[in-house]
Amino acid sequence: MAGDDVNNERVERLENSFKQLEETVQISLQQITQTIATLTTHDNEDQPHRGGPRPMNRGHRNGRPERQRTQQLNYGGEDSDVENDYEDGWEVRGMRFGNRGATDFDYRQRAKDVPTFHGSMNVEDFLDWMGELDTFFKFHEIPMDNRVNLVAYKLKGGVQSWWKILQLTRERQGKLPITSWERMERELRRRFLPPNHDQILFNLFQNCMQGKRSVEVYTAEFHRLSSRNDLSETESQQVTRYINGLSLEIQDRISLVHVYTLDDAYNLAIKAENQLVKSNRSTLLSSTNRNKNVSSVGQS
Repeated sequence: MAGDDVNNERVERLENSFKQLEETVQISLQQITQTIATLTTHDNEDQPHRGGPRPMNRGHRNGRPERQRTQQLNYGGEDSDVENDYEDGWEVRGMRFGNRGATDFDYRQRAKDVPTFHGSMNVEDFLDWMGELDTFFKFHEIPMDNRVNLVAYKLKGGVQSWWKILQLTRERQGKLPITSWERMERELRRRFLPPNHDQILFNLFQNCMQGKRSVEVYTAEFHRLSSRNDLSETESQQVTRYINGLSLEIQDRISLVHVYTLDDAYNLAIKAENQLVKSNRSTLLSSTNRNKNVSSVGQS
């Protein structure tokens, strides 16, 4: 019996402890609730409103229009990733330039400097335009989400019509408009770069010859096509290719000299060209003098 009394006392002490703990927790919760209510009331009173309380508007934040929420649709095929047309699912309105927060006026001013494209199907013309765009974007720190509007504004002629039709077609199909630069660049390359453009550039490089052009003009074309193809040739291979493209007369004049760099080959070619020009002038002058002498003898 004594053991039962001890157990009962322990149970009673535990029950009393739990009751005290429960009361303490309830009191703490009540205090927290009152504190939150007081802070909320003060916060609402600190916000001035005209004409009574202003209703909550999910379309505004801090008195400014909130960025419009875009519908995330799951399309099949190439658009199944819903592109990266929108930033975190929100349509970004207005134009921003880097970290400098440019205004719409800045946008209009900079749009004038964007390279124009008329839809040339020439491989090099298109690549040159894309290169100019890349340089422009980097120099002016144009954000990715502003590039599509800038480029679309500078599309002219048939390419402008093509872009508008592409966007309208997507709208009719229930797709989002293209607003990411990565996607627009991909569409432009698909439209204006033929599938075999690498072969076209390689053939141009293979057939690069001086002909009747000056060494200066030939060298400029050689370097341009070399950078376009990026064949990873050694310096010796490039020198051989360069010399083989020179005119036969210049090749003959530099054939006895060992050439190790492109700069050396170019300098030798320029010297040989100048020598040929002088030689041709001397020959022409001698021929003219002989003709004059023959005429004088005939008259006498």
